[in-house]
Amino acid sequence: MSTSAPTARKEADRCQDARSTITTTQTLADSVENPQDLISLYGRVPSLDTVKIRSVHVSRLGPMVKLRVDLPTYPDAAPAQWNEFHCDTVQCQIEFVNVSNFRMRNSTLPSVADIAFSIDGGTAMVEIEGPGLSAAFNCLPFTLIGHIGAFKASNEGSDSGRHFYVRKIDARLFDSTPSLHQGAFYDSI
Repeated sequence: MSTSAPTARKEADRCQDARSTITTTQTLADSVENPQDLISLYGRVPSLDTVKIRSVHVSRLGPMVKLRVDLPTYPDAAPAQWNEFHCDTVQCQIEFVNVSNFRMRNSTLPSVADIAFSIDGGTAMVEIEGPGLSAAFNCLPFTLIGHIGAFKASNEGSDSGRHFYVRKIDARLFDSTPSLHQGAFYDSI
């Protein structure tokens, strides 16, 4: 039995509509477009699903959202300088671009939070939930990682001590967490 061209076209359109509404869940680590520095430290991109969020930076440029986070694990093969200064925490920024529908309730930071990342068509949906922090937004289905560095957390868990950055430009410009008005740190990766 053959189908007419209009019927076949309707069936193809129905299948295309079904494909474009499929939501896929992937880990946030899978979405990283520039994983080289993390891979050089960890041998892979470490889990980014549960992290300590230190700051949330929202910018009209892009528009974008940047999270400054402490990673959940410390690399086995850390640089010698990090070990020499007894660093125990790796921190980085995760950048989300073309952000829309940004919503945030509660913003007590730092907060250990879960980050759910799923893709629907060409759009990613990000949901962040933790004690003191709740946020959600849509963005492009990839992330960028930057300003990777290590520090020794204080007894209270503060990140106010000396930082040692992976990238030479960061190491040259910063030896601690810059204040929020430092555009060179917060406006670019």
